[in-house]
Parts: sequence; structure tokens; C-alpha cells
Amino acid sequence: MRSFRDNRSGVGAGSFVLLILVFTSACSEQHENWSQADKENIRHFFTSAEANRAATAYSNDPSIPFVEDEYLKLQKLALKEAKMVNDAVMAKAHPELPERYRNLYQASLEQTILAFENRDNAASVKGSALHDQWVDWYNANRRKIRIPK
Repeated sequence: MRSFRDNRSGVGAGSFVLLILVFTSACSEQHENWSQADKENIRHFFTSAEANRAATAYSNDPSIPFVEDEYLKLQKLALKEAKMVNDAVMAKAHPELPERYRNLYQASLEQTILAFENRDNAASVKGSALHDQWVDWYNANRRKIRIPK
């Protein structure tokens, strides 16, 4: 079985960082209907993305030895944080965000973790495909997603 380093999704850390930068720039507009609790909850969205980005950067860095447990720790943190984002809060940012986030982004994390824990190449491929679909949906909708700072 090939390792994660040999079976990457093609979405590099630089691309993911750019995605996060574009997303946060769309977040600068304030919305009156966001409570302080909503703003605090949506931070889990960003914490998840950062943990996922860190896992990707870690797995793509050939200068350090790859340790599966370290990679899984970051991906599990990303999943834990993703699960903490409230659907009603995400819906304030964009009406389709909760469904897309859960069924594409969160599902991609679940499949990626499953792939490593069970040495399941099919789950790895599925996780990569779901992540690619998430990035495609996000890129097509990023100007419509509004999250206050």
C-alpha cells in the first residue's frame, strides 16, 4: 500500500492557505444578525481549516520524517472542530454552507482518517474526491459566503 505522501490529493498547502485567505477576506463584512455566541462558534470553522492545512503541510514536507500519529492527530483535531460548528450559524453565512460543509469537507476528513486507521485506499480516494468537491463548491461560492470578524 502506498503511503499518504505517495497518494496526495493534489491540493497543496499553498492552495489551501490561499483558500483560507480568500475566505477570511470575505468575512470582513459585519452582519447585525450575528450574536457574539455565533461569532465564537464560527471560529471552530477556521480552527478546523487551520488544523487540516497543517496536516496537509506536514504530509507534504519532505524535509521531515512522516509520522502517521502526528498527521492523524491534526486531522482528528480538524474533524473535532468541524463537528463543533453549528449548522444554523453556518447558514447565516450562506444557506448551502451547512450541507456542503458536512457532506463534503467534514466527510472528507472522516474518510481521510478512516483511510489511515484502516489502511483503506478506497477511503483515501473518496476523501480526496470529497475534498476536491468542497474546494470547487467553495471557490464557486466564496463571494456569497459572509462571516463577520
